[in-house]
Amino acid sequence: MATNNTVKIVILGGSSVGTPSLIDALLRLPLPTHNFHLVLHGRTLDKLTPVAKVAAQIAAGCNWLTVSATTDLAEALDGANY
Repeated sequence: MATNNTVKIVILGGSSVGTPSLIDALLRLPLPTHNFHLVLHGRTLDKLTPVAKVAAQIAAGCNWLTVSATTDLAEALDGANY
């Protein structure tokens, strides 16, 4: 969930095999002024779960980036900034 200092970004199609590359690219950016919470949205848990696990592992240890995943579109979009 996004707080005042956190930007919530929803990744539709978050179960794509390219999603971990997006996380990796974000970590290579200059240190941001806000925290980011990425919500990976996918249609099926079978595809979303392994991608979300890898994405969370890539983001582990980063104090300004968190990752979560859901198949519920309304939940994913609730409070989203982007």
